[in-house]
Amino acid sequence: MKTTSKLLTCICFLAIAMLHVHNAQALTETFNIVVDGFSFSPASATVQAGTSVIWSGMSTLHNVVEVDSETSTTPKSGGFYSGGIGAVTEFEHTFSEAEVGTHYY
Repeated sequence: MKTTSKLLTCICFLAIAMLHVHNAQALTETFNIVVDGFSFSPASATVQAGTSVIWSGMSTLHNVVEVDSETSTTPKSGGFYSGGIGAVTEFEHTFSEAEVGTHYY
C-alpha cells in the first residue's frame, strides 16, 4: 500500500500546472479547468483579476492545492485549497487584484 501511495504522489507532482493572473480591470468571467485523471486541461491559463476559475471533474483521488513553485508539492501558505482528497468534485476560486502573478497547483 505504501508503494501505491508514493506512486500517486509522484503522478500528481508531474501534473502540476501554471495559472497566470494578469493585472487588469476586474471582470466577471469564468474559466473552466477539467481534472482528467492526474492531469489538468488546459495545463496552463492566463486570466484577468476578477476571473473565477472552476476546476471540475475531480474524483475521490484528487483535489486542488496551490503550491510554492512549479516543482513543489508543499502547499502555499494562504493559497487556495479545495479541501481533502475526495472532499468535492468541483472547486471555484476567484482571483483578486492582490493575487496578480503566477500560481502553481
